[in-house]
Amino acid sequence: MLEAVRNGTVPDSILRGASFFAEQRDWQVEMVNAHALEVRVPRIIRAFVPMSLIQLLLIPRLLAFDAVIASDGFLLGYAISTLGKLPFTRFHPKWIFVAINSSMLIHRHETHPFRRFLLRQCWNSYSSIVCLSRMQQIDLSNFGVRKDLISIIHFGIDTTYFGGDMKNDGETIVSIGKDSGRDYATLFEAAGKVDLPVTIAASRKNIPHDVHIPSNVTILYDLPLADLRSMYAKARFVVIVSFPDTTTLGSDCSGQTVILETLAMGRAVIATERAWLTEYFEDGRDFLSVPANDPEALAQAMHKVWNEQSLRKDLAAHGQHAVRKKYSSRRFSENLYQLVGRSIKQQ
Repeated sequence: MLEAVRNGTVPDSILRGASFFAEQRDWQVEMVNAHALEVRVPRIIRAFVPMSLIQLLLIPRLLAFDAVIASDGFLLGYAISTLGKLPFTRFHPKWIFVAINSSMLIHRHETHPFRRFLLRQCWNSYSSIVCLSRMQQIDLSNFGVRKDLISIIHFGIDTTYFGGDMKNDGETIVSIGKDSGRDYATLFEAAGKVDLPVTIAASRKNIPHDVHIPSNVTILYDLPLADLRSMYAKARFVVIVSFPDTTTLGSDCSGQTVILETLAMGRAVIATERAWLTEYFEDGRDFLSVPANDPEALAQAMHKVWNEQSLRKDLAAHGQHAVRKKYSSRRFSENLYQLVGRSIKQQ
């Protein structure tokens, strides 16, 4: 993966800073794939043993690191953090948790006291928690996570890989994403109200079985990562329709990567109102928002942006400037690098 990034085959943003860390002369970086471990475990064991327990087999390997950056592995992170604090051990790895779905988990388990207790114990054991938005920070703090553990680092994408100036209008409205927080049913209903071509790149799990798909909608399943840029280039603009912030599905910042990539490519964006979006961008200037679960408002916005070239160009230009200035993967990686360095020095 690191080699593919160096060759420019894939964007470096998928590595969440690992490629930048690997550039540092005094750092040794390794990508640990927990999924590779899980598939090696016999199926009969996987049928009865939770994956969170299987991941504990990684403990001996991870204890040798100074820091581990992860977005999952709650129990594994708790075990590593606890073992690292024991007085008789010479290993003291710092578990740096990048929150992807912390708010969603809080909403999902708010009526389960024991699960809430376990989540709180895990999060409070970590060395640091990185939030991608202020909403996550507020939710974690209100949940009982220590405020001194929480930092905000705005996410970034590979602005070089997704760079360029789109001088020609695209031929279709595009929507991309496999996140379970996507509300494609609302998009289908809106698409049925406009006589415009719509192309969706998603996973089969994203498409409800009982939903009506209008004839002007084309669905591409499991689009290869290498084809993303060409999809953005074909777009007249991109639409990201998500469930509300209070959903228990998908990531907390659903649509974040696609929206940042779209704007970096110089294409306009229509997106569902989400708290993270108004923190990153100015509504009506950098992108255009629509209320959640409102196909009529979405259809009107799609029709408006399709027909008004000046509006498309203004949204694209302002959004692209904002992404290139503030939301590059290098900027994200540099901030994460500094946080990890401070955590290690606290040993």
